[in-house]
Amino acid sequence: MKHNVLSYSYVGIFAAPLPGIPRFSPQFLARIFDDEYRTQVGIAEGSLVVQLMGKPPQPQVVFGPARFQVQNVTIADTARVFGTLMDEAHKLTNQQIPLISAVGLNSEHEWLKPGFKPSTRWLADHYVTKGLAGHDAGTVAEVIHLQFRLLLKEPDRNYVITLQPRADKEDGVFAAINDHRDWNKTAPSSAEVARLLKESHDEIDQRVEPIILGGVADD
Repeated sequence: MKHNVLSYSYVGIFAAPLPGIPRFSPQFLARIFDDEYRTQVGIAEGSLVVQLMGKPPQPQVVFGPARFQVQNVTIADTARVFGTLMDEAHKLTNQQIPLISAVGLNSEHEWLKPGFKPSTRWLADHYVTKGLAGHDAGTVAEVIHLQFRLLLKEPDRNYVITLQPRADKEDGVFAAINDHRDWNKTAPSSAEVARLLKESHDEIDQRVEPIILGGVADD
């Protein structure tokens, strides 16, 4: 089975809303991904959105009064952009950035395996069919979208997991995983963000993958 991580995100929830979005300069925003010609800046639902145009999942920054998000394709790039963004935000607000109450260590994944084909049926066999009452041999279930919370102990973890068939690969399963953690302190450094994302990646590999892809995976 082949596992590819498609993106990493760091999400911070402010303990108290900002009075407004820091006044980042257009030049700063255009260069945040080191590619000003493909970087697009806009406002959506009251939040600043900066996105590098290209094939999804695109690197992006979302910064609003209540929360912010940094997404990129590698841990190193996510941590680097986070550090650049927060250094500038602190400078523009005279260090008046609120505490972070909670963080999301989010990631998008694909798992590829011949036994998953077609993944619409594999996901249904794994998660749906056994719960269908009174179905006969001719009944077929196919998954479009599954979402659930997974709570683990030692250490305590709170994951919100979305599973879908991989749109362009019949032998692929896509997962969006939100690793939610309480924080209640100042924003971390870029090095700490890298460490947290790596820790989350390793725990998904070791603890989450065997649970969500186990059982009928090898039937």
